[in-house]
Amino acid sequence: DARIMAVADSYDAMTSLRPYRQGKFTLEQALAELKHCAGAQFDPKIIEVFATLSERQLAKRANLNEARANKQSLSPDIEEA
Repeated sequence: DARIMAVADSYDAMTSLRPYRQGKFTLEQALAELKHCAGAQFDPKIIEVFATLSERQLAKRANLNEARANKQSLSPDIEEA
C-alpha cells in the first residue's frame, strides 16, 4: 500500500546520509518526526504500528548494547555462567 511505502521511504530518507544536507536524523528523531506528521502527512494508524515496532527494535538494541557493555566490564578472572 502506498501509505506504508510513504512512511518507510520518509524514515529511510531521514535516517540516511543525503547529498543535500549534512548529517542524518537519529532513529529516535526520525520516529518523533513521523509521529509529529501523523494525521497530516501520514496515516496515523500506520505510524502507530511503525512506532510500536520501531520502539521494540530500539529497546532490543539498547538491551543488547547494555549486555555487551556489562560483558566487557567483567574482570578477566571471573568466568561467565
